[in-house]
Amino acid sequence: MVNYIKYTFLVILLTVSAGLFAQKSVISGYLEQIDSVKMLTYLSALASDEFEGRGTGQRGNDIAQEYIAACLDSCGIKPGNGSSYFQDLNSIKSFNAARKRFTVNGDDFPNDYKYENQYNQDTILNINEIIFIASNKETAAGIKPGNIKDKVIMKLSDVSLEYADDQIPGTVIDIFLDFKPVSSEISERVYYTPPESKYKYNKVNIDANLANRIEGIIDEFESKYNHKYNYNRVNIDTKLANRLLKSKGKTVEGIIDELEKTGKPKIITLKTSAEIHGNVKYAKMNVNNIIGVIEGSDLKNEYIVLSAHYDHMGIMNGNTYYGADDNASGVSSILEIARIVSKAKKEGNGLRRSLVLLFPAAEEMGLIGSSYYVKNPVFPLADAKACINVDMVGRIDGKYKSTGGDYIYIVNDKQKNGNLFEHVKNSNSDSITINAEDLNSLFNRSDHYNFAKNNIPAVLLTSGLHNDYHTPRDRVELINLSAMWKRNRFIFSLVWNLGNDFNN
Repeated sequence: MVNYIKYTFLVILLTVSAGLFAQKSVISGYLEQIDSVKMLTYLSALASDEFEGRGTGQRGNDIAQEYIAACLDSCGIKPGNGSSYFQDLNSIKSFNAARKRFTVNGDDFPNDYKYENQYNQDTILNINEIIFIASNKETAAGIKPGNIKDKVIMKLSDVSLEYADDQIPGTVIDIFLDFKPVSSEISERVYYTPPESKYKYNKVNIDANLANRIEGIIDEFESKYNHKYNYNRVNIDTKLANRLLKSKGKTVEGIIDELEKTGKPKIITLKTSAEIHGNVKYAKMNVNNIIGVIEGSDLKNEYIVLSAHYDHMGIMNGNTYYGADDNASGVSSILEIARIVSKAKKEGNGLRRSLVLLFPAAEEMGLIGSSYYVKNPVFPLADAKACINVDMVGRIDGKYKSTGGDYIYIVNDKQKNGNLFEHVKNSNSDSITINAEDLNSLFNRSDHYNFAKNNIPAVLLTSGLHNDYHTPRDRVELINLSAMWKRNRFIFSLVWNLGNDFNN
């Protein structure tokens, strides 16, 4: 009987070993099919002039959405959201101020003079008098402007003023010494309005003392940021401010010099004829998460999320922020992995688990796409075994400059990741350097973070930051394609192992 047990165990061991050997043989064949030319093709399109930096709410972002969906379709990958590749982020809106104009004494200054109307409704302000409160931060407390109720005041932007409840101004014009408006004459600004929650919450009653404490905290916050003051806010540059001060023979620069010398604030009344026009309209934007799915075999109800945000910063102040590394590199990497996993399935070598390909929108605005997804999951979050997020894998940072790019950062929370990190180590068939430190506090700065917050093991794979990060210089010609290709072999191995290991 003992000999029989030993024999049976030996047969099982040999069978398992043979299976593992076969799996390694299969994955080796597909690893060799990772095509750097195809990766470069995806990358060159996403970071091209035609895609205009893929800014949320901008034309280039719309093009990027359609392009990624077309790439998934061309590989035979099923739409992840029913019959659609798109998950509409109906919570993102923009406003347009199409008839924005600042007129002083009959003269328009829409181009050379920079200003911005922050009042979020249609408005035409007719101004006959501006009260310029000339103070710096140190002297602001001593200002006693008198009757300013519903009037127009002007001040330096870094000066915070307290207003009595019965003396709230109608308009506050802030002068910015280095003003960079977010918009041109045709203003476009993006707002995120959280969607109404589909969840019902228990109501909790609190005592009066706690309620008063909460009210006090809110009042303190609103007082600090002037949120309780219902006035129109206008930002202008010093050139326009000097035009308003011209009748008094003053300039902003001169007044600042006087404040530094005397330490005494001034109140200057400007008689002027000015109009501020703003025709503000909110519009829902065409912004979507993009989702594809490659169904698994016997464990298809479980899934691995492979994600990479596709948005970047778009066109700002006349410059295109191409975002080749951030994050056209990540999108290109997982499009190539998706192509090969789909091919493997067609050849009878598919993953046991399903692979959900998630391209979150609006990451640069604050992880909005992934946040929306985990609150409105297409696939049950309870069935997600891991999230592998790829964000910036095409460059070499300062720490590894001498390596030729033979490394990758694994940013994760080991306490929440179970045995995910073991899979990371076991997937390193090319023996590239794995760095598990979080040099730039990246763990909460990319889309895996929203999965980790929902107790789903999650890691960020990245090659780190560099001097071209979030600048117009982040272009295709600076991508290290050979380093990116080798990292993608590692990512593919990790996805393959997670997709087939029933112990995770």
